Amino acid sequence: MIFIGGVSPRVKPSGNAACSCPACHKDTTLFACKKETVFSLFFIPIIPFHTSYILTCPICASVMGLDKEKGRNLERNPHMRLFPEDLTILQNNAGTRCPHCGGPVSGGQNFCPACGRRL
Repeated sequence: MIFIGGVSPRVKPSGNAACSCPACHKDTTLFACKKETVFSLFFIPIIPFHTSYILTCPICASVMGLDKEKGRNLERNPHMRLFPEDLTILQNNAGTRCPHCGGPVSGGQNFCPACGRRL
């Protein structure tokens, strides 16, 4: 008898969440995905385990994590409002930003190149 089984990740969209991005501090709609590891038997997904929820900012492409309970609520209500304190930054792609306008600033600059205000 041949037994074909394995474990693989599965990612599927789970909605959008209106929120202020904790990385770039812009008000936007974050894209949410549900990531789960699935045990498959004969290439048929059988048992999902290790579920996590990941959100991505469309402006700065930063990746945030969301706890399971709020993630399940987001699946039930796909246009839910979240708050920055609900999210954990997993990867910050925003870099250094101006506190006044949110424009990108490189290290060592005294003035923002976008708005001209003192940093």
